[in-house]
Formats: sequence, C-alpha cells, structure tokens
Amino acid sequence: MQAAFQIEKILKESSSEKDKNKVLWKIHNEALFKIVWKRLQDEDVIRHIYSGKEYQERVLTTMQYANEKEKYQEWKKIANLFSFEALPNRTTIRRLIDRLDKGRSLMIIDLSREELIEDLFWDETIKFIVIGQFLEAIGKKAESGFKTRKYSMV
Repeated sequence: MQAAFQIEKILKESSSEKDKNKVLWKIHNEALFKIVWKRLQDEDVIRHIYSGKEYQERVLTTMQYANEKEKYQEWKKIANLFSFEALPNRTTIRRLIDRLDKGRSLMIIDLSREELIEDLFWDETIKFIVIGQFLEAIGKKAESGFKTRKYSMV
C-alpha cells in the first residue's frame, strides 16, 4: 500500500493538472509513466516503500534490468481503467450515485467487454471490484440519507 501512496505522490507532484485528484485520469500517458519509473529507482522513494535494505536493493536491481517499454505496456493497461480519454461515455461511481439520488429509478451499468478498448486490464476480478465499490457507495449514500431522514425504510 505504501507503494501506491508514493506513486500517487509522485504523480501529483509531477502533474500540471490544477485538480490534483484528476491526475489519475491521465496516468496512461507515457510521459507520466517515465517520471514514475525514474522516481521509483530513487533510493529515497524506495526507502519509503520498503524498510529492509535487502528489499530495497532487490527492487532497484529488478528495475534496472527490466524492459521499460514492456513495463509501460503493463502500466497502460491498468492506467486505462482510470482514463476518460479512451472512452468518453465513462463516468465515475460518485456520478452514478448522484443520478440515483436525483430520482432516477432505473440504471443500466454495462460491465461487459463489448465496448472496451484493447489496452485495458479487465477481468472478472476488476469487474467485481467495480461492483463492490458501487454497492459500498450506495450503502453509504443510503446510510447518510437515513440518518438525515432523507430516505425512509420501505
């Protein structure tokens, strides 16, 4: 988890995006990958991720001999999960929940592979993570509404 925090920090520091929370939407960009790749080879950054010297050295050695182009292709498939540029019809879970809150009683969420881009890491595990996040957000919204008496038990 510490690696994710370090990568997020690197991305936010390196982005020209005014809204630093939107930087994830652009991490598929190769220039951002190269910044992260370079910074992850910095001993100070690695020290924040791994406390043991042995682990730090192993990561640094692995990265030195890894094929950067191959790693970018792997990165891009995962990063495209957060990108809005490839599929403009995408939305966030928060926006879906807001739509439900505005009285929309029917919502269709297409999690099939039909309109997915080729460079996307999408499998059953990712699909279930998305469903879980959606259900968790609905639960939080319902709990919040119930506490403020906006919703009632039916």
